[in-house]
Amino acid sequence: MSLAACARSLRWRACRHLRAHASLVSGDPDWRKHAPNFVIRSLEDVRQMGNVKQAATGTWESRRYLLRADGFGFSFHNTIIRAGTSTRIHYKNHVEAVLVTSGSGEIELCHPRQQEGEGFAVFRLGPGSFYGLGGQECHYLRAAADTDMHVSCAFSPPVDGSEDHDSEGVYPAVGSDGRPRYAYSRNEVSLLFRPPESLRAGSGASVAPALPHCVETRLGPVHFHRPSQSDGAPMWELARSSGLDLNSAYCYILHCAHFAETCLVAKSGSGEVVGFVMGHRPDGQQDTYFVWQIAVGSEWRRCDLARRMLEVMRRRLGVAFLTASVTPDNAASRRLFQSFAESSGCPLRVDEDWMPSSLFPPDAEGKAEHLHVIGPFQ
Repeated sequence: MSLAACARSLRWRACRHLRAHASLVSGDPDWRKHAPNFVIRSLEDVRQMGNVKQAATGTWESRRYLLRADGFGFSFHNTIIRAGTSTRIHYKNHVEAVLVTSGSGEIELCHPRQQEGEGFAVFRLGPGSFYGLGGQECHYLRAAADTDMHVSCAFSPPVDGSEDHDSEGVYPAVGSDGRPRYAYSRNEVSLLFRPPESLRAGSGASVAPALPHCVETRLGPVHFHRPSQSDGAPMWELARSSGLDLNSAYCYILHCAHFAETCLVAKSGSGEVVGFVMGHRPDGQQDTYFVWQIAVGSEWRRCDLARRMLEVMRRRLGVAFLTASVTPDNAASRRLFQSFAESSGCPLRVDEDWMPSSLFPPDAEGKAEHLHVIGPFQ
């Protein structure tokens, strides 16, 4: 990720979790714990986040209220088309829905090789006019000479906040990897189009927190993220320092690359990895989340991070059962899963015959693994 993208991400995190309280009229100042996916922003919030974009041509200003990082699956902007200006636009990588809220103007549809005035259709726009660009239509957008035209726009895939039109009026599509694309293949679609976090497991999981998700601890805020490949090495380091059964560094990096959907990394305010969960859905058991490994840094072990990470994963995936294998001598893990079952109000069942030590090769010194099954969750 570029330095500019990192700076935008830091501004976004700060504003998402620390702002928006100024407009609270009444109620619980800590309302976010009741509605973790709710977003409310003023124009001043958007400015402080660095999300007001001036076109290089000077013909428009875009106030980007909702961006890719918010996890809604689309972005939402309020754009001012400057009076007496015309802008060539060709969204080859996006679809856009537009509502005119004030001012007036025109939209001229044209073929990509046509210039302004050569288009095949011109429509008048005014307050309440709506148009949708669902087929990569090339067009010119003009505001009347006497006043600016204000429009509200929704984009899919969502923009990340840095985009400006190129010489052809095209926005690049920016994926979850932070890389801008002026064209993309079918294999890259999953990086660009993702369902909202709160709906990934269906409507029943609508209370699941979107990522990144911030929790307060006695040592300061901790942000929960879907891991990226660059998180694999610090996760391996944390596993080693925590005394866990250590796998190869490649294994952790591979999980971050191929199983990020079912893994979680916890980072301190400084960006240090202080915890993680690695797991998967067992084959044929879509209602079950198997916890393969969970770790918390030694300084953070009295911050309830392990339980919180398990709860976030359970709610995000919308599963009915959470399972984990534990060796008989691992008292800490047994306490964690017993405590999680009690806090969730669910029964805990232990299958002591799940993986006997006889399954391991003689030289592996493997211990029996008891399967802990928590659920069903309500």
